[in-house]
Amino acid sequence: MARHEGIAANQPLFEVGRQRGGPPASANLPLVAGEFTGWKGDFKGYFLGLRANNNKPYFEAHRRQYDQEIKGPLLALLADLEPEFGPPNRVARPNRDIRFSADKSPYKLNIYADVERGGYVALDAEGLVAAGGRYMVDDGQLKRLPWRGKSSSGCRHHTRGTIRAPTCCATSG
Repeated sequence: MARHEGIAANQPLFEVGRQRGGPPASANLPLVAGEFTGWKGDFKGYFLGLRANNNKPYFEAHRRQYDQEIKGPLLALLADLEPEFGPPNRVARPNRDIRFSADKSPYKLNIYADVERGGYVALDAEGLVAAGGRYMVDDGQLKRLPWRGKSSSGCRHHTRGTIRAPTCCATSG
């Protein structure tokens, strides 16, 4: 296995997990060491530049910056989060699917990933977004969850199988 520049031979490598139902994502993603230290480069400038010049020549001229200063740190962050949140389900590609879109801009203005145990992280010119939870929970799982709503008035309710707030909580303020 080839080692990448800047990765010591004794450091563990992180490999992004399998895409659901597909080949190992490692076929498309580089191996990186963990120990996330933040986004040190000019990620904001990169995304603002891409917003102004969303075309192949701009992206190709800045591909190394994208790989090293944006995608690399995201993969290191995912490696550090893996023990608690599981492996990533996917790391977004920079290319947009423009087949059925009126906007033919070829590149996404952010990078994002989601993890196996219900987490999401995204980076764009505005900054970092991190979230947790579940998406598309099936009915059986939803019925087992004890939803507790609390409004600013202190009203508490216990409901099952719904994520809507009771009327008294939704109208209080």
